[in-house]
Amino acid sequence: NGSIQETRWLELDIKYSKINITENKALAILSKYSKVYVTNGSSIVSESKYDTYEIGKLNNFVISAAYGHFSIGSLSGKLQTETKYTDVLVDKVSSAFEGIKISNSYGSYKIGIDPAASYKLNGYSKYCSIEYPENNAKVNRFNENNEMKVDGTIGIAQNAKAEVSVTSHYGNIRLIQ
Repeated sequence: NGSIQETRWLELDIKYSKINITENKALAILSKYSKVYVTNGSSIVSESKYDTYEIGKLNNFVISAAYGHFSIGSLSGKLQTETKYTDVLVDKVSSAFEGIKISNSYGSYKIGIDPAASYKLNGYSKYCSIEYPENNAKVNRFNENNEMKVDGTIGIAQNAKAEVSVTSHYGNIRLIQ
């Protein structure tokens, strides 16, 4: 167990631990059976199993995880995940976010994207669903035999730069405003 007030570049390999980090610039973490708390961070790259992460503010988050729970208060840049049996909750993604790429099996996602955001959505799900703000969407949607494909634009800007790419099996993805 430990606490870190401020760090620039940090690489951690922890097991059965609890760590609190107040400010971090770049964090690379390999964790198992641990609890990780970050108040304010720039970038986190994580390989995780059986962990709980609670993060306040963050720019970029890249994770490969199994059997975990991740909670982020606000995200301003990029989210890239490869997860199994893992729940991911992001309260607020800023309207100027760069992109979101989700590869999921048997977990659930709830991502609150700023209603002012415009982004391209490309999604595929099997035995689950992808929810998105339909009232603000121009998409092609295919939904048959427990499979769903969705492709198009969410928001008013048709030349949206940000992209949300989702592939999920047996785990619902909710993109909410």
